[in-house]
Amino acid sequence: MWSSRTATELHEDPHDHVDPHDAVVPAVEAATVALLRDSDDGLEVLLLRRTDKAGFVPGAHVFAGGAVDASDALGTHLVEGVTDAVASSTSGVASGGLRFWMAAVRESLEEAGVAPGVRSASPGSQESVDLGPWRGEVHAGRLSLAGVLEAAGARIDGSALRCIARWVTPVWSPRRFDTRFFIASAPEGAEVSHDGSEAVAHEWLRPRDALDAARTGRITMIMPTVRTLAALDAYDTTDRAIAGLRFGDPAEPLLPEMSQAPDGRTLAVLSSDPESKGGVYDSDTGDPVLRSPTG
Repeated sequence: MWSSRTATELHEDPHDHVDPHDAVVPAVEAATVALLRDSDDGLEVLLLRRTDKAGFVPGAHVFAGGAVDASDALGTHLVEGVTDAVASSTSGVASGGLRFWMAAVRESLEEAGVAPGVRSASPGSQESVDLGPWRGEVHAGRLSLAGVLEAAGARIDGSALRCIARWVTPVWSPRRFDTRFFIASAPEGAEVSHDGSEAVAHEWLRPRDALDAARTGRITMIMPTVRTLAALDAYDTTDRAIAGLRFGDPAEPLLPEMSQAPDGRTLAVLSSDPESKGGVYDSDTGDPVLRSPTG
């Protein structure tokens, strides 16, 4: 999904970026969150369609997310339920790991209009707080998420967001991200709306339906999105998914390297095997590939 047919459709052809003399673009820290909800048909996931004008994976269906902002690191004292030591260990950094939790909530607010895990700061309260009225100000950079939380008398329940993986864009890409992937329950009764700039459409889909839509070509997704949905497909409720989903060690970077299969397919090879499926994937479909003992 980062090369061959699909990557070309997303203007991300690795063969255009393999000059060994080219410097590798540093990966920017980022966070993304798969918002989940329960429906009569089972677990559903929110997918946003990126604008065709986007500089990274244009037109793809993605989870809400983006680069970590400098202001995210200034509001980590407003995250409760997870210590910075635990967040840092989970996300693979020495300190300040709660910045990824802040970034995930902020990006969800900006792109989808909902802020998962936001609760009243009143002692003992579990009441959700709607940050929707501040969405435009945060998206425009006129207010920080920390400032909005303080103004709303709210805090982030860090335990409501589960960090499940760390995907890093391949080295050949001209734009690279070092992204922490989260899953979280969408606030009950929240009205999702795409922002109309970065995201131009949205839909709630069961994981299996989203995977089928990608295989039929109705939507386009990159491999980390596909593998997250495949992992979620094993669960029938939000609570069970958040409590049970495992995707290897979330602190360990998943950095695909490309290789050519004998049948001509481009393979994405991971240095680890987070799904116990061999760690090798068809880069067009995102599906695991069983290789022979000789490779």
